[in-house]
Amino acid sequence: MSRPREFDYDKVLHQLMLVFWQKGYKGTSLTDLMESSKLKKPSIYGAYGDKHAVFIKALRLYRMQAMESIQQLLSRENSALKTLELWKSNLLDSDSSNCPKGCFIVNMALELGTEDAEAKVEIDALFEDSEKLLEEVIRRGQKNLEITSRYPARIIAQNLATAQHGVRVLEKAGASPDKMKAILDYSIESILADRDA
Repeated sequence: MSRPREFDYDKVLHQLMLVFWQKGYKGTSLTDLMESSKLKKPSIYGAYGDKHAVFIKALRLYRMQAMESIQQLLSRENSALKTLELWKSNLLDSDSSNCPKGCFIVNMALELGTEDAEAKVEIDALFEDSEKLLEEVIRRGQKNLEITSRYPARIIAQNLATAQHGVRVLEKAGASPDKMKAILDYSIESILADRDA
């Protein structure tokens, strides 16, 4: 019989995710993972697999946590406009977290592009899921006459998601909060229904 694990699998995976988030995939060594988790190589390999397997598990964990958080945020208000204001505030308030700058998955999309097929599955899934959740908000806003109907909800959602990911890149690059706020303000104000008049 194998010995039971003497560590919290999910808690350690979260720590490993933070290492990749901070250093990037290529910049992270097995030594980094061992130091962060306080586990020896056989324990990491036994629980999570090699470096790449750990990375994919970390990406999946981030995607699941991010989508759960976004889903809760976007379902808090009936008003689409109030929902988008919450969405904006959440993006601008990331300094209050203890996480590295930027979005982990956006960072990895920039680092890896399309060269890692398994990572691309997780990256594409987060982008697609983000757009779908925003599309639900936009449809609600169009129905309630808060959001313009000049464009399909899907197109508006894709543009908002692009602004979201762009702001995360700017955040990683050290852009000022005022610059990021101005971008998000415009993204919301430009789709209001009163502009149809």
